[in-house]
Amino acid sequence: MSPADELLNQVLPNFTVTSLQRERTTIILTANPTATSAECPSCGTASQRVHSHYIRSPRDLPISDASVQLRLHVRRFRCLNSHCARATFAERLPLVRPWAQQTQRRLDRLQPLATALSAQAASRLSEPLGLSSSPDTLLGVLWRLQPPFAQSPKQIGLDDWALRKGQVYGTIIVDLEQRRPIELLPDRSSETVAAWLRAHPSVEVVARDRRTEYARGITHGAPQAVQVADRWHLLANARDAGELLVRRLHRRLEELPLVREIGVPRRRPQQRSQAELTARQANRDERYAQYQTIRELAASGMSYRAIARQLGVAWLTVERYAKAESLPEFAPRQPLASLLDAYLLHLHQRWDEGCTNAAQLWREIEPQGYRGGYRQVARWAQQQRLAAIGAASPPKPKATARERAGGGAAVAASVTTALPAARELAWLLVRNPEELEADERVVLEHIQQDGDIRSAYDLLQRFGQMIRTKNEGALDKWLADAASSALAELKTFASGLGQDLPAVRAALEHWASNGQTEGQVNRLKFIKRQGYGRASFELLRKRVLVA
Repeated sequence: MSPADELLNQVLPNFTVTSLQRERTTIILTANPTATSAECPSCGTASQRVHSHYIRSPRDLPISDASVQLRLHVRRFRCLNSHCARATFAERLPLVRPWAQQTQRRLDRLQPLATALSAQAASRLSEPLGLSSSPDTLLGVLWRLQPPFAQSPKQIGLDDWALRKGQVYGTIIVDLEQRRPIELLPDRSSETVAAWLRAHPSVEVVARDRRTEYARGITHGAPQAVQVADRWHLLANARDAGELLVRRLHRRLEELPLVREIGVPRRRPQQRSQAELTARQANRDERYAQYQTIRELAASGMSYRAIARQLGVAWLTVERYAKAESLPEFAPRQPLASLLDAYLLHLHQRWDEGCTNAAQLWREIEPQGYRGGYRQVARWAQQQRLAAIGAASPPKPKATARERAGGGAAVAASVTTALPAARELAWLLVRNPEELEADERVVLEHIQQDGDIRSAYDLLQRFGQMIRTKNEGALDKWLADAASSALAELKTFASGLGQDLPAVRAALEHWASNGQTEGQVNRLKFIKRQGYGRASFELLRKRVLVA
């Protein structure tokens, strides 16, 4: 038997090679069948009566640098069963499906490309691998794949993901023991989750975030399962409560006296044109009018969602404005890090002494270790000149807490406080104090001058320590202290924990968490973006579950 016959016998038994030729980069292998009969695919009746012949030309795996094209003389037989619906049938080929243009083993090689990459990228990569295929062909490979069936999962994680952010959401289900996704659901409703759980009665533990829809779906679909609230989400919920408190008190915190006045002068804020300042003020006036309207409607008893529908804004914005004692201001933009930061003290000192020559200043800081260019120093000097032109006594820029604790020699400063955004301040209340940097500790010390912030800091730190150490015995005492505090935001947070108390207790006792699930959501997002947002839900489901 020739090598060509041995090769063909592996792919298509009962065929014999009649010719082998090469055209440019393609090997064409012609073969004829050797079997004398074939079975009808409908009724199974064997037939030897040949109706006609035709040629099929499927592509096979490449040999070295050459692609392989099979040219197979296939016969069509007459079905001898008079009761069969088929009058004629084509003989079936073992490794080439009906109407397929490629052998099955070639399609098996394309499957990893189709599942790992987008169709366009996989098509580009298939050409140098000798498996040249169009994007449509690779999509067809994906559509024919069948995701594996979840085999009696016991411990799972649930989380939502956005097919179209803000509009269409789905649910991912992860097997925490096998560490892989086992299902994608088209929405995140309790009914859909409950239906899937009823079809999988083996589930014993479900790790989830604090969404009430998931809690309701698990209760209805798997009442026997233990619900475990994710510990990271519990800390994030605590931070959310702290953020609401800080937003309400932000103006009051800005008016607190400075605790320390240390730091290095940094670059002055960018000078804004009069047109920009006018536009900014107009924007603030518009927001203030909206803030006043929301406060009035909320005081009249209208719900937040009703106000949101009436004004055409997000209900979270309505909630934030309704609870704020004053208009929440935008946090000042923090200056970006620069190679000049370590030399600003020297530059400001020499500038005050009268040295305003940028080239001279550059020559002075270069021996001190400055690795930047002259242009950066020249731009800094130009900013100092522009700032001095505006008025005879130009106002000093506000110094942020980060600027006042940036290191270097202490300098006197008479500045007003410009605090970071409320979200950043809220994380300072929750994070482990040992992990804070020096400038963050200064900001924390500054805002703790307020009595409400001190009380909130104590409660949030206790909560964070309880979650990190999984100290279930401290939960009841913490809930009682938070409920009896004078802080409405933390009382609401404690009340929400009380409504989900079994899941919160399980979080402090069980090892399960949503960490794996969050990682799979990140992977899902990567796969979705490979399709440039054009992939359907079913196609995305196949890629996530099969890959």
